[in-house]
Amino acid sequence: MSDTAKDLIKRMSEVWPQIDLDGVLNIWILKPGAKSRGRGIHLINRLDAVTEHVSPQHIRDARYVAQKYIG
Repeated sequence: MSDTAKDLIKRMSEVWPQIDLDGVLNIWILKPGAKSRGRGIHLINRLDAVTEHVSPQHIRDARYVAQKYIG
């Protein structure tokens, strides 16, 4: 995971104590950018899996939007 992503998650966790709650309601929506038109969307239920999925080892020159689903 890039240092920028790690820093952002650290800053988010300081103000959002429930960021990495586990359970059935912990769903992250991972959407690829650049005109994907709904293709390549992933639903992931663990924050560490989200950060692993967008790590530089798995993708190159791609951008994603990660959103936590609030149910």
